[in-house]
Order: sequence, then C-alpha cells, then structure tokens
Amino acid sequence: MALSKNDGKFALSKDDLRQIMKEKRNALKKEELSIISKLISTSLEEEITKHLLKNENCVVAVYLPSSKEINILSFIEFLLEKKIKVVSPKWNGNTYDLAVLKSLNETDLVFGPMHILEPAQQNTINPAEVTFWVVPGLAFTNEGKRIGYGGGWYDRLLCNSSQSSLKIGVACKFQVLEDFDTDEHDIILNKIIAY
Repeated sequence: MALSKNDGKFALSKDDLRQIMKEKRNALKKEELSIISKLISTSLEEEITKHLLKNENCVVAVYLPSSKEINILSFIEFLLEKKIKVVSPKWNGNTYDLAVLKSLNETDLVFGPMHILEPAQQNTINPAEVTFWVVPGLAFTNEGKRIGYGGGWYDRLLCNSSQSSLKIGVACKFQVLEDFDTDEHDIILNKIIAY
C-alpha cells in the first residue's frame, strides 16, 4: 500500500509504485496470467451484455495486449462477433487516436512505434463517442483510482471521454491497492474487475 505523505508515514513515489507492480505482473507464470485473463474476459462479456440493454449504439474502446498484460482478445472477438463497434488506440505521428478495429486478423493490425499492435485502418472516432472503456493499468483502488503514465494513450483519450461512459479497469488482484496519491492524469474509473 502506498500511503499519503499527510499520514506522516513513508509514501512510495508514483514511479516506485509502478515499478513494483510491473515486476509483480511480469513475474506471473504464463498459466496464471491465462487463467486471470479468461476470468476477466468472461466478466467483461457479462458487463457489456448489461450495458447493451441501456445503449444499443455501443462503442467499445479496448487495448491490444502485450505479452505480459491481461489478454482480452477473447472479449474483443466476442464484441466483433456481435457486430459491436470496437476501437483501439492508434498513433497518428503526434498523439493517439481511437481507430476502428475491423478484426484481429494480421491484415487488419499493424505494430505501432511502441511495438504494440494497433488497428491498420485510419478510420477514427472521437473519444466522446465511446460508451464502454476497458482500461488496463499497473495499479488501481476499489474506488476506481488508476495510476496512469500521464502521457500514455489512455491518459490522453480518457480525458476526452463522455462522463456517461462506463470505464472499467482490469487487473490482477495484487494490483488493487488500498490507496495511493493521484494527480491530474489519473482518471477515476467506474469499476475494477480483478482476479
């Protein structure tokens, strides 16, 4: 737990906290991460099904995971099979946009400058059009605090999201902490799904 400096106790810096969480996440065995990923994807399918009852014109923002992140590709496949509009970050040379993701086929994906998969096509939407966000991160609280990069793509896009959109963080249980200090870049989420 990272304690606030106001408590008069030692507080981890944001960078230290991120590093500790990254090391813990990277130490997970492949099988453990696979089980956690499956549970989270199933929970996301349940959440989006409830969300669709309230919003039939649903647009879902997702991330395309790196090898050490929670793998939500089965959830993305579920969305695409249901013909739900899916968007994912794409670097435009200056900042990140949300580009439409047509499929998970190699022809519809490219590697961006950070060696992370991105949609190949240039068809973008405004973040305010997104109704359902799936947000990765290294540390969360149950109350929806998320420790962000500041310059990362979610930090740049979430600040332009609609207040009515549903923002769900996904994490391993050890990434959900009691509390930590946040700053202007750390967007409060509606819910955290963690296993």
